[in-house]
Amino acid sequence: RRVHGGLDSSSRSRPFSFRSLGAPRMGSNPSKIKARLEGAPVVVIVGGGYGGVALAKALDADCNVVLIDRKDYFFHNMGALRACVQPSYAWNICIPYVNLLKFGHVVKGEVTRVSQGGVYLHGRDEPLDFDYLVIATGTSYAFPAKIAASEYMETPPLYTDMAGVISAAQRIAIVGGGPTGCELAGEIHEAFPDKELTLVHSRESLIGEPFRDAFSAAILEKLERTCGTTVILGDRVELEASALATTRTVQSNYVVGERVLRTRNGRDIPCDLVFFCTGARVNRASYEHDFADAMEPSGRLRVNEHLQVQGFSNIFALGDCNNVVEPKMAYAAQQQAAVLAKNIVALHAGKALKSYIPSDPVMIVTLGSEGGVSQLPVAGGKIMGSLFSRTVKAKGLFTANQWSTMRLKMPRDGPVDLAHAEPAEDDVPRLAQAMQVSEAEAQQL
Repeated sequence: RRVHGGLDSSSRSRPFSFRSLGAPRMGSNPSKIKARLEGAPVVVIVGGGYGGVALAKALDADCNVVLIDRKDYFFHNMGALRACVQPSYAWNICIPYVNLLKFGHVVKGEVTRVSQGGVYLHGRDEPLDFDYLVIATGTSYAFPAKIAASEYMETPPLYTDMAGVISAAQRIAIVGGGPTGCELAGEIHEAFPDKELTLVHSRESLIGEPFRDAFSAAILEKLERTCGTTVILGDRVELEASALATTRTVQSNYVVGERVLRTRNGRDIPCDLVFFCTGARVNRASYEHDFADAMEPSGRLRVNEHLQVQGFSNIFALGDCNNVVEPKMAYAAQQQAAVLAKNIVALHAGKALKSYIPSDPVMIVTLGSEGGVSQLPVAGGKIMGSLFSRTVKAKGLFTANQWSTMRLKMPRDGPVDLAHAEPAEDDVPRLAQAMQVSEAEAQQL
């Protein structure tokens, strides 16, 4: 049985020589790689978001990678708000995991508990064993910015319904002036320029720290001037007074129906559709019992400069669920993944680990497909306008890039053809060998 947790990595029982990190080099022989993996360490990654996917790919040819996610598809949430007004786009932001890894395994399952003794899945009594564990559970955010549906074919119809709700509304209120609220206003205005839009934000400026005031001011100007949005800053919607206290659910962040929102400062906002763009929550349920001593009040796990969870040498936290002080966004999780992959290599080889150093803050807030505002990760935080923002992000929302990352071809306005995505003949025995389970158990996984 493998060693779990603790600070002593010297007792690893299986020697392993790492070669190039990431995908096989040109000319690599897949059969030789598979043979080498028979003696390789098992890396279990809990969470298939941006960071988890990047890490799994980086280690695929050198470790027995097991990526666990509750969905059978990657959700490219950068494009979720566009799918709210262009429902066919939902097929572009749901990307099946089927082709992600050449040698590793993606397991669809609900993780009920993460501990130093193993990872527990719903419906399975015995834990999944590991040599290295990466907790990448991310944050949750109710529909439509994120999605709870676990099946690939279930998701796009939800956005078709969402587009119908927006189309039928005339006066739309958005509560929350972070990136999600601002981008939602931009997408709605571009698709439905006749809608009345009001955005309410409790702070005195949009977005907030660590971004520059000039960045927030530029977004405010474009929302008001270009998107025709009434922006109310420094005020809050009173839920009880607005008859909203019991209508919002954990599954959806919008409420349909004629009402008048009342704010703390006494303003009345008539509307027939309300979006709540606040309250992202750390997905902590699976680890909060066993890692309570390493958790901050927010639910994030304390990590050192090598991204190791406090008190453990072979357990790491990646992305939104760790306490690295930086904006919690996809690019940051991917940067962390690159460092973490090298550190798992180094740790197993008994070499020095690399420190993760956050970059200067960067963000591109898109306001529809034609514009937006960007703050670049350079000294002073240079601000760029619509031309740059459109070219880099707004037009395509990095969607084609993500399909390339997942090693699939992006379809046009429909589901991807999965007819060719059958498992390789040796997938089951290789998973059984890596996880030290029976082939029957591996087949179930």
